[in-house]
Amino acid sequence: MKHLKKFNEEFDPMGSWNPNHSSNKIKKEFSDDELKELVKDSNSLEEAFEEGLDPTIKSNILLRLCFRDNLVNSFNTLIDRIIEEDNFGTDAISRDVTKLKLAQWASEYGRIEFLKKFNELGWFNDFSEKNWDDLFNWLRISRILNRENREDDKEKTKQFLLNIKSEK
Repeated sequence: MKHLKKFNEEFDPMGSWNPNHSSNKIKKEFSDDELKELVKDSNSLEEAFEEGLDPTIKSNILLRLCFRDNLVNSFNTLIDRIIEEDNFGTDAISRDVTKLKLAQWASEYGRIEFLKKFNELGWFNDFSEKNWDDLFNWLRISRILNRENREDDKEKTKQFLLNIKSEK
């Protein structure tokens, strides 16, 4: 039904295009360098969203930069916008894949604070055993990038996720 609702919001009953729908705004193009600078400031991100920036642009590059650089405020701004726009995919499978991929990226960088947010949002509630296996395998083979204490961080992240899994 959500798909039909979205369709009805984008098109009026006569079938014409609704230029006021957020997905139909004229989008400003941002270079990779602009995106890297934008993500450092959550206020700038909000302004860019008003100009039509898609929060999931380029395979979630903004979120991946948040994970890499530990940008908590920008991360919260992005997640809130993605949830508000219901921008996780068009069906349950693509939503699950997106949530798994984001959890994998956060785990790869040992960003427990981001994983906590995912848990608060209930993302792990519907994880299947295969999702958990994929997440732990990703963590096992990852290098925990940009970290000095990689193995310690990897173990802390693993323990944190095991605790979440045991609660489900």
